[in-house]
Amino acid sequence: MDTKTLNVFEMKAMLIFLAGVTLNASAQTNFYAVLVCKNASYTNASIIRTNPPYVIVDYTNGAARVAITNLPQSIQDSIGYDPATARPTPVAGQQRQQDTNMPPPPLLPPLIPIGN
Repeated sequence: MDTKTLNVFEMKAMLIFLAGVTLNASAQTNFYAVLVCKNASYTNASIIRTNPPYVIVDYTNGAARVAITNLPQSIQDSIGYDPATARPTPVAGQQRQQDTNMPPPPLLPPLIPIGN
């Protein structure tokens, strides 16, 4: 009787384990053994976050921010990127030019020492 109970317990544990492995494998649809982009290649890569101008790629040597336009066309399509409706991101120089057009911050009054 104990042997049957143990086998049923082992069988349930194995089914739970296999279900977890299956769910984990299906969740890893964004895993790439080698992700080849226009400007770099990443080994054992996963796209962990997607923002409009870029994606975050977790890979063997760490993480990287990759512009969506540098990704292969198939991945751009899978994340829903449409170049016709995408807004262009400002170039660093253009952003600095916009920043310099801002008024300077207000001046703070001088500090007055207390108790001397």
